[in-house]
Amino acid sequence: MASNKELKFSMQRQVQDNWCWAANAASISIFYDNHSGWTQCLVATDVFPGKSCCVNAAPCNEPWYLDEALQITSNFNAPLIYSPINLAEIKAQVDNGRLIGTRIGWSGGGGHFVSIYGYNDIGQDPFLYIADPIYGNSFVKLSSFNTSYQNNGRWTHTYYTQQNGDAMIKFSKVNKALLEKAATVKLKMASSIKGLEALSNNNEGEILGQEVYFLNLSTLTNELETPLKGGYRVFTDNGSEKLIYEFDGNEPSSTLQQVIHDNNFNKVYQKSLNKIKSKQTNTDENYVLRVLRLPELKLEAFWLHNDQNSEFDQYIPVFNTGKLKANMVYPKLKFFNLLRVAEQQRKKYDDPLLGG
Repeated sequence: MASNKELKFSMQRQVQDNWCWAANAASISIFYDNHSGWTQCLVATDVFPGKSCCVNAAPCNEPWYLDEALQITSNFNAPLIYSPINLAEIKAQVDNGRLIGTRIGWSGGGGHFVSIYGYNDIGQDPFLYIADPIYGNSFVKLSSFNTSYQNNGRWTHTYYTQQNGDAMIKFSKVNKALLEKAATVKLKMASSIKGLEALSNNNEGEILGQEVYFLNLSTLTNELETPLKGGYRVFTDNGSEKLIYEFDGNEPSSTLQQVIHDNNFNKVYQKSLNKIKSKQTNTDENYVLRVLRLPELKLEAFWLHNDQNSEFDQYIPVFNTGKLKANMVYPKLKFFNLLRVAEQQRKKYDDPLLGG
């Protein structure tokens, strides 16, 4: 049925030459939450840690990725789509009150981000409501937007958006037998490690379980990445200390392989866990939380495995790895592409005595 739908959306004008991504992200955040505190310079500061972009914007005036900017404001609804979408999908998103981010690729090179905030298909040719941080608001014929926006641009990528958080994340249930084994080992460790307390029924605190997977470097370089199951991890925090126990499985007969008791590592690990937990809402989209490792690239990442379609899987690195940033959510394709770049840039040594 032909109709006209226009969302009440206001796009900020980008305050720096290359901040179309920041203008879109900040504006979209405010659309979903009128009390949002995100500004363009705050988004940029999160993208470029160590730079005070709100004090001196010049060093931060760089092109960036809209999906990563939207992740910072918690408004990205993965996956990133590497093409335009059709009118039916545009209508479905807008009718559900959701803005659509788009990338325009210029014929002379480079790109620009704008947002779709409405449609009109009453006449013979459907039109879109476009919010542009440079050119402002416009009413553009869909066919022109696809191939000749501002004469020299074409629609290349699509970014679905959402209110803060849009996934129900499942944590694995920890077998009680593993907790008993952890408590026994912890008692032994307490005698040799200062400050370590015994795990008891009275101070268990937070206990979270995740299956651990690892990648063989050869499968990554051959673009046949197939993570292999490597064990089971139990994170505990009783308020005074954080510990990670790693077992060879989640069965009563499973054996303990190692205990990570480094406070700095476990604090960083918990920070990533908390970011994941804060995104949970009651929706139909379900993920299972896993851990993915690739030691050769110093990769430790949380893996959100989609129950229905693994192509929608998402990955959150615990630490910076190559161009992968800690606590940033990456769709599957982009994650593995950046891992392959990191492998290509990794220095190879023949000396068996070197390490790094």
